[in-house]
Amino acid sequence: MAQPETVHDTRTGIAFSLAFVAGFVDVIGWLALDELYTSHLTGNTARIGIELAAGHGGEAFTRAVPVMAFVVGVGAGALLAEVLVLRGVRSAIAPGLAIEAALIGAFLLWAWSTAHLGVIPLEPRWAFDLQTALLALAMGVQTATFRRVDGATVRTTYITGMLTHFAEELADRVANRHDAPSDEGFARRTLTVGGIWPCFLAGAVAGAFGHTRWGTGALLVPFAALAALVVCDLVWPARGPKGTAGERRTQRRTSRE
Repeated sequence: MAQPETVHDTRTGIAFSLAFVAGFVDVIGWLALDELYTSHLTGNTARIGIELAAGHGGEAFTRAVPVMAFVVGVGAGALLAEVLVLRGVRSAIAPGLAIEAALIGAFLLWAWSTAHLGVIPLEPRWAFDLQTALLALAMGVQTATFRRVDGATVRTTYITGMLTHFAEELADRVANRHDAPSDEGFARRTLTVGGIWPCFLAGAVAGAFGHTRWGTGALLVPFAALAALVVCDLVWPARGPKGTAGERRTQRRTSRE
């Protein structure tokens, strides 16, 4: 049986890799899809409001597409993850990441087939919206596929929540420093939560450089990273939480997670 430290290190590595993938994909989406974010839904929501106020219904809908697709992706990914856990599948991460890779691959093949590897044209509008939905779906599935590391909640596709968790972890530690025993678990959780931001940033930088050189073809980088993670999980399963969703929530409450 794998040691807890080994499991933690493995899952932390996966979290950091997925944060890099998310930053990469989000930047490619912004550069190629008329400044639309595929996982940063706060910015998209603000743009929906701006377009509605200006009376631009079509533009508002286009800005809403990634929001709707992301939610669908999260729901589908969460349902898949729950089924895999209940059935005791050893490699519970691989199926979700394989679906994500397939969605990114579909976007990439579409861009190649239409010779639009730079900026995706806005017309026809249905094609643009569907291509946007592919990347947003991928990010939603990733969000739901990998959510926990050693008691810490991780969101590898958006950063505001992770920075909030990081600050809360530190504040809780300071507030309870006299009562809380020294434990390595806190340090590991803080490192994991705090490490998501720089990994996402690194992915964003790499995505920007990649798009400058290869356009949307740079998505081969996150595609390859996801494929590698799928293979790794199939060969060396990254053990995750066990039990039903309700049982896991109870465990988190009792352990102050």
